Amino acid sequence: MSASENGTLAFLPEPEGETRLVWVDAKGREDGDVGEAAGYDDAALSPDGKHVVVVRRAPDGGDIWLVDTADGRLSRFTFKPGLYAFPCWSRDSKQIAFALQIDGVGQVCTKSLDGGERIPALKSDTWQLPTDFLPDGTTLLTFVQTPSAGGDLYTLTLGPQPARAPFVATPFDESTGSFSPDGRWVAYQSSASMRNEVYVRRYPRGPEQWQISNAGGESPLWSPDGKELFYATGDTIMRVPIGGGASLDAGAPTPLFRIPGRHVAPRLSGSVPRPVCRGR
Repeated sequence: MSASENGTLAFLPEPEGETRLVWVDAKGREDGDVGEAAGYDDAALSPDGKHVVVVRRAPDGGDIWLVDTADGRLSRFTFKPGLYAFPCWSRDSKQIAFALQIDGVGQVCTKSLDGGERIPALKSDTWQLPTDFLPDGTTLLTFVQTPSAGGDLYTLTLGPQPARAPFVATPFDESTGSFSPDGRWVAYQSSASMRNEVYVRRYPRGPEQWQISNAGGESPLWSPDGKELFYATGDTIMRVPIGGGASLDAGAPTPLFRIPGRHVAPRLSGSVPRPVCRGR
């Protein structure tokens, strides 16, 4: 994309087409589709593995839908067409956070599966996108666009009096934060080395920072037991073993499989033993 001095933005959109949601094993072999192919723009698998939340395109902007992984049945989740993006699940699979453009700005919204809704969770005059729930459901990691940098990671506490605080705020661009299953660590991508790499920091705060990837890395995702960390580099999904103990003990990254036909890294999503990638 490119922007002119008068504020005009020119960009090349992705070609519209149908997207498949596909199960794959640890070697990249397809193991069946989830539901029918459709115009999905984003997807996230629930921690209990029962649903995939998708952003479904429509002429009036789109909405969020749920796909039942058992029978592929589609059910509508939001009923106000608009620009939605980046849905993510709470660890109990009962609540979904997502971004919705309101008055020209992306806002973090939450909605529970029983219909409870708070739009937005915290009104802001800067773009903010949800990336993950803290395991106890009280806090969200969010990407916040700031004037001083491309974007930073913030925490957003939920409840009657929501509040936002910086978690990783540097002159570089940090995004796609992911909590470990025990809530002790946050994996994220950063451009600190002049290209995106995956890092891990202690939560809630600590002086330590570990660089996980060494040849480019994006979209980190923890395994359900916290013993592995997955990320994407180009069209390849990588795996890193994680040890236990008081300090992070990360092993060497090894490739799992490639996603044929992709030239950019996919956004990984899911919390079951096999990571689910954004549709192809």
